[in-house]
This record gives sequence, structure tokens and C-alpha cells, in this order.
Amino acid sequence: MTPVRITAAAVLLLACGARTELAAPRVGDASPPPPAPFLRIACGEAHTCALRSDGTVLCWGLNTSSQVGAPASATSTPVAVALSGPASAIGLGAYHSCAVVSGDVFCWGDDLVGQLGSDVPSSATPLFANVSDAIDVTGGYSHTCALLSNGAVACWGQNAGGQLGDGNTFSSTTPMGALLGGATALGRSAGASEHTCAIAAGGSVRCWGSNVEGELGSGSSDPFASTPTTAIASGAIAVAVVDFSTCAVMESGAVACWGDNDSGQLGDGTKISSNVPVTAVLTGATTVAVAEQHACALAGGGAVWCWGDNQNGELGDGTTLARSVPVRAIESGATDVCAGGGHTCAAMSDGRVLCWGVGTSGALGGAPVAFSATPIAVAL
Repeated sequence: MTPVRITAAAVLLLACGARTELAAPRVGDASPPPPAPFLRIACGEAHTCALRSDGTVLCWGLNTSSQVGAPASATSTPVAVALSGPASAIGLGAYHSCAVVSGDVFCWGDDLVGQLGSDVPSSATPLFANVSDAIDVTGGYSHTCALLSNGAVACWGQNAGGQLGDGNTFSSTTPMGALLGGATALGRSAGASEHTCAIAAGGSVRCWGSNVEGELGSGSSDPFASTPTTAIASGAIAVAVVDFSTCAVMESGAVACWGDNDSGQLGDGTKISSNVPVTAVLTGATTVAVAEQHACALAGGGAVWCWGDNQNGELGDGTTLARSVPVRAIESGATDVCAGGGHTCAAMSDGRVLCWGVGTSGALGGAPVAFSATPIAVAL
């Protein structure tokens, strides 16, 4: 199939800024302006990227494959990615990262299975993935998908489990069109997923790829699906995926989850896995993030609620106790949240980024630490 090329602009406008009380400046004083707030935050397996409202992308954490956009090293403090212009969207895979710039998709980091859309082993420099007119992008363990302006979805990279959604199982560095039209949103990923989900007409959730633990939500016991299947018929406004589980936010503010539940990551008060959606014990949600063994949601007033495994403090409630129902990590002020392999981060309305959980790879934004069970500020 020929490369998919289309144009469109993606959009997220959440303007907010920190208010600081200062004495009246003396003549000649030139105080620097406050930094632009963050519009989106995305987590990979052990690295994180954040998108400012001015289009700047900052990344930090594990950098063994140059996934933070700097020469490969064990870890990295926050660095600005050298993109060709302001980014409008970002999405992370396990060990690679992508951004949309003027409708074009650029990716960097690990490329062993073609997830950058190229044939190099890895790259610290963002590479054009041969997709234009994109409005959003997301990454899986070793594949990438972009939402295009006409509602089509293009995917590339690993496809052994049908995660490209094109009806085949052949991997490809060339973007392939998933057999889905009318998509309005992509499922955000914690990087380790081998399946993909999108929201289509009427708020239906369509998923394809691996289904080992019922993560497609269709009720099927088949190990994978190479074409989109239906998990939710209507009413979803956001969806997030990880290796063996998926969660969606409904128009009502309820959260529906399905797949593996060994650590209570479906949030329904049980540890019973399900290949169809079950309802988490949470209301008023606006977005959701899922990781390998835990999940978090942004709810009213900017509160962040988390549930699931917590042995390294990834729920942010100050304990290391697993929870099968949501507990509050941040009381208010968050504007976005992401969950990684063992860490969680939130963008705040005052311009800060707070992270918690596993910190051994620098995923919390500073010097590597074992873990933090409470949110700490990233040194941006």
C-alpha cells in the first residue's frame, strides 16, 4: 500500500498560567515571562514527554534508545526535542516517541520493527514517518498509529498480532490504513500495548490487535483481531490502552474498563478479569490513562484518581497498598494525566508537572530514585 499522506491540524487549547505576586518592577527590570503551560503529557514504558502550549516538547527518563530525543544514555533529565516546528500532539510507544508538526508525523527512539516509519535501528533525531494531515498520534510497544483529518487511521511497525488493523499480520515501515473510517479520537497508550483502539461514529470504541486477556473488549476469546472489533457501541469520549487492558471514559463521566484485572486495574472493586467492559467505581471522569498494572483518571476540579498495583507508589496516595477501587493522588489543579510502566505523571494548571511511582530510570524527571509514593515536581 502506498504511504498515507493527508493534512490537518490537531488541536488542544487549555490556556492556563501561574499567578505570581511580585513587587512593582524598577525601571530597567526585565523579568522573564512565565513558561507556557502544558497541554498534554504522555508516558512510555519508563520515559515521559510533555507538550507545551507553544508547541515545545520536553522529554525525560529512560533513554537507552534515544526515546527522549537526545543521544542514547541510561537516563535523561528533561530536554527539548529538536522538532522542525511547533508540535500540536504527542504520543509515546514503549521505547519511541512521536509528535505531529503541521500535520506531519515525526518519530524518534527505537526503530527495530519499523515503528519510526524508517529502517534505522534507532534515532535521536525526529524522522518523518511519511504521514501527513495527521491530527493525533499514539504509539504501542513497537507500532505507531496516527489519526488523519478525514477520520482514517494509519498504522506502521510491528503487525504480528494484527495491531496495524489492516487485515494482515505483515509488519511494515510504510503506513498502512486500518480498516476503520470516521474515527474521531485515538486511544492513548502507555507504550507497552500490542493493540490499538479508536473512537468512531457515535462514540463507539473500536479495537484491534492482541486479545490475550480480552483487552479488545469484544467478548471474543480469539487471541487477536487484525481488523477493528467493537468494545463499546456508543457514548465514549476518550479511550486508553496498555498491553493487556483498556479503559474508556463515557459521556456520563463513568469509566469502563476491560481486560486483565490481576491487580485490580479495572477499578471495579474486584480482581476478576473481563473480556467485556465493566464499570470502575468512579464518576465525573474526563480522561483516563492506563499502565501495565494500574490506571488513573482525571475528574472534576482537576483531581487525579488511581487504582491497581501500588508496590512502587504508582497510585500516588502515599502508600504502597494495591487498590481495586480508585484513590485520590491529586486533589485539584491537574489538566492531564498519563501512566507508564510503573510511574504516573500529571500536568498542572500552574505550569508544573508532577510525577510519582518508579523513578529508577529517571521517569520522575530528576536524578534516578527508587520510587516516590507521593507526587513530586519535575525539574523543568
